[in-house]
Amino acid sequence: MINLVETGQCFRAPEKDWYTKTDWNAVRAELLRFTELRDPIAHAPGMQILRQPFVECVVSFILSANNNIKRFSKTLAQMQFDLDWLCGRTEDDFRAMGCGYRAPYLVSACKRLCGMDYAELCKLDDAALYKELRTVKGVGDKVARCLQLFCFHRLNVVPVDTWIEKAYRQLTGDEAKRSVRYIADWYQNRYGQYAGVAQQYLFYYLQYLKKELT
Repeated sequence: MINLVETGQCFRAPEKDWYTKTDWNAVRAELLRFTELRDPIAHAPGMQILRQPFVECVVSFILSANNNIKRFSKTLAQMQFDLDWLCGRTEDDFRAMGCGYRAPYLVSACKRLCGMDYAELCKLDDAALYKELRTVKGVGDKVARCLQLFCFHRLNVVPVDTWIEKAYRQLTGDEAKRSVRYIADWYQNRYGQYAGVAQQYLFYYLQYLKKELT
């Protein structure tokens, strides 16, 4: 899930228009109020969340579900992120690229994307945007939240996967069974408008640097 410029975790080199005008120094200054974020921020001072192209972001997140990096990267390398090209592909075409069971989702998703206006989606509030993104086949709760964060730059939105849940438990000591919504709300209530950025710092620090999420 992590989306870092500094660590090279993106699947391809960032393009110039992926960068935003966000004042990342101001974001970090706000998050440094929280003691648990001070070490993570110190270890990734150049972190930014990129604003990725809509079609590419949707397709890549659908493909990432239950996938490994090697196969995922090989499949993406065979694709053009142009809707005319994508809509011209059949289920068999997508399977030949290594998409597996995701092939019918991609056929349906690409057709749905043809009827979506990115500029209009950007005008929606978080709840309405989430609801609209969920109308795309293959886009569940986590992917919809990833799209909000990484494509629409809603920095308050928190996608929750296994690692983010483990980070929550480590931070809080809470071992009770919690829903994804509960955990996402906890992050948002604690870190506010930059909750999505905060969880990325925590994930990178605990998983990649401290090796504490197993």
